[in-house]
Amino acid sequence: MTTIQQIADHLGVNKAAASKQMQKLGLDYKTMSLDEIARAYMARQRAIASGHTAAIGVEGEDLDLMQERAKKERCERELLQMKLDKRALEVINLKSWEFKWPHFTATIKKHFLLAEKEIIKQTKKRYGIKLDIALIHSFANQALVHLEHSTKP
Repeated sequence: MTTIQQIADHLGVNKAAASKQMQKLGLDYKTMSLDEIARAYMARQRAIASGHTAAIGVEGEDLDLMQERAKKERCERELLQMKLDKRALEVINLKSWEFKWPHFTATIKKHFLLAEKEIIKQTKKRYGIKLDIALIHSFANQALVHLEHSTKP
């Protein structure tokens, strides 16, 4: 029957460290030979040294660093995809906008000209002032020409 003190002496560590390692390895050290224990201990140390295992894990368990790195990469990829999806909602499709643009400008012109007529009508009705329709129309046309040239897709 192997004791913790014998294991500590064989591995060259103190008794507390040997006890902790036996718990982490999950070995039934009482029924194993010192050589078997040493091989299991060295295998764990090699895994830690190669970067595949973290010596300090969650709740005393070792972490598989390859799996943790893969999780991290997956999370970063999903976060980037969410950012791209959000950005895609902010971008307009110019091809579809080109087809809608003439209708859009025609609607603006129609409403602008209707507003022009309504301004003249309401000014006469409320204030008794007759406005020159040609003057109002010239201002409206200048605004429409400016709008058409400055906002083409």
